[in-house]
Amino acid sequence: MRPLLPFTLLALLGCGPVRYTGVLWDADRELAAARAAGAADRAPYEFALSEEYLHQAKVLAGHARYDDADDYGRRATAYAKAAHQKAAGQAVAEGK
Repeated sequence: MRPLLPFTLLALLGCGPVRYTGVLWDADRELAAARAAGAADRAPYEFALSEEYLHQAKVLAGHARYDDADDYGRRATAYAKAAHQKAAGQAVAEGK
């Protein structure tokens, strides 16, 4: 049984639900940081896209379409980062 343990662990690392969960956490964390930086007001386009992509990722995961959910989760993370950077840049320009 022990010789199979490394192969089992490798199989789990490539498993859709496991991979998607990490992407979801990243997206949630980035979206929270963007929200805290005031991205809803300062970067509404990027912020709204991030929220929508994250929502769609959860919907797709609910239908066991983990590869698609992973893709949407990564898009949500990218837009949340962009919203956070844009909002933070505007806050600095405003002197806040």
